[in-house]
Amino acid sequence: MYNIRLAAVLLAALIFLTSPLALAEGADITIDEAFDSGRIVFRETEMDWGLKDAEIIVPERYWNVMNVDYMTDAELRTSLEVTWEDAGLPMSISPSGTLLFLEGAAALRDGRLTLLCPNPDRGVADEYGNMASYLSLQIGRGNRIGNEGVTWSPDGRYFVATNYSKIFNGDIYCFPILMDTETGDMILTAAYESSRIGGMENAMISACFSQDERYLYYILWSRGAFPKRYSLMRYELETEKTETCLSIEAEEYEICPSPLIILSDGSILSASLRLEPHCYGITRFVEKDGEWSCEFHNFLLEQSWAVGLLTDNQIIAMSRYIPWTNTNFLQVIRPNEDYAGIDEFWCIDGSTKQLIKISETDLNALIDIEQSDKDIKDKRALFKELIGKYNPAMICSIHALSPDSQYLLIENGDWFCIRLSDMTAVPVQFEQLPSSDWLDYADGYVWTDAGLLRERNGIGKSFYIVSGD
Repeated sequence: MYNIRLAAVLLAALIFLTSPLALAEGADITIDEAFDSGRIVFRETEMDWGLKDAEIIVPERYWNVMNVDYMTDAELRTSLEVTWEDAGLPMSISPSGTLLFLEGAAALRDGRLTLLCPNPDRGVADEYGNMASYLSLQIGRGNRIGNEGVTWSPDGRYFVATNYSKIFNGDIYCFPILMDTETGDMILTAAYESSRIGGMENAMISACFSQDERYLYYILWSRGAFPKRYSLMRYELETEKTETCLSIEAEEYEICPSPLIILSDGSILSASLRLEPHCYGITRFVEKDGEWSCEFHNFLLEQSWAVGLLTDNQIIAMSRYIPWTNTNFLQVIRPNEDYAGIDEFWCIDGSTKQLIKISETDLNALIDIEQSDKDIKDKRALFKELIGKYNPAMICSIHALSPDSQYLLIENGDWFCIRLSDMTAVPVQFEQLPSSDWLDYADGYVWTDAGLLRERNGIGKSFYIVSGD
């Protein structure tokens, strides 16, 4: 049995679960129509948590395995008296509409509220107590929704919990534990030693599911021995077998904690950092005739780095910080189109509020300056002179991709929506209900067909698009 802090967690968890399909009610305009009007307005709508008719599914082993006092369905529903505002706990929504309480208590899918707990009969044997370590983690709030925090299978049945923003400061581990929201099973896919808070010997730092929903892929990072190693792992959902596809030493480059992308040809992409020379780029893992290999693609401007990243299986959208300019620039890269966009840097003009691109001539000049023998002071001055004519307003954050991956929501103090087909931008406005407290900032976003959900410390607000007129 797992002696964990779950009783209070379970009570608080149930308040978060709803069907996001209800969030779309009242929407009266498409995003294309709103964009063409010259302004997009997101209006808050009441959130219907939809638990009244949900069927509660409790795995037979749950109460013993989780060491939690038994509760009847009626007692579980009574726990809904815990208010959203008082609870404030992390959650996530899959693009297909599954909603869960992230710390592993429960998930709502297709009208079934399923409690989650370990199933030792599935996956690999827990030789080193990895599952118990996972369940005992004191996971903090925030950054748990959308691309950062949870990786979903396409149908919303399976997920793995990750946390890219906290992994390297030792706050938590990311364990390779697969969650099955249909059966309520938590499944260990790999077992290893020394997986404890503060030790950081092993951790899962990124993951993705294949489009045919046959495999879970993830990167396992190990530093228990020198040099550090990165391993691409593959877990087959049907056979419940795990294999190591490729293991590499972290001598030339490091795999960054970020979402993995699986392309139509089966290759897998990850953001990476080349150590010598210092340069960010993309590592591509390729399988041919049963053998895996990897290759590295440089991003332009070696000294810049990604401060935010969103991905799906079509694009990589990044906020790139160029230190000699103190400005973030947007990049939108299409790996399936021979990395189209890898040589394009965009910014918002601080005066006109238009999205503009650094010219090819100026970009080449920046690269020449960076690679020259000039001292840092001179390079910085030349960078600022070149970039200054664009009057760039720093792109602070990239927040969400639309469900069809055609629109990108960004913020630089003001909010903008970018149409990726022609790289044009329009301003965005949020209208909040009079009874609702405003979110000065939010920890996470997810954009589904039902609308946009903003979340801060577990308090969620849903918005739908209305006319910009």
